[in-house]
Amino acid sequence: MGKEGTRDEVIAKFAYDFERRFLKLPEKFDENIEKLRGKTLGCHCKPAACHGDVIANYLNSQDDGQ
Repeated sequence: MGKEGTRDEVIAKFAYDFERRFLKLPEKFDENIEKLRGKTLGCHCKPAACHGDVIANYLNSQDDGQ
C-alpha cells in the first residue's frame, strides 16, 4: 500500500498478476500451488482484505471443482 496504491488497488494488481503471469506457467504454478493445498494460509493483514485471499479463493475454487 502507500505508494503502490490503496489496499484494494494492491490486491487487484496482485490478482491480475496471479491470473495472467502465474497461470500462464502451469507446470511451475501447479507444482508450487500444490505445496499450499490443505495448509492454513495466514497473514498479518487479516481480518482486512489481503493478497492471501486471492490465493485462498483460487485453491478453494479448485476444491469445489470450479
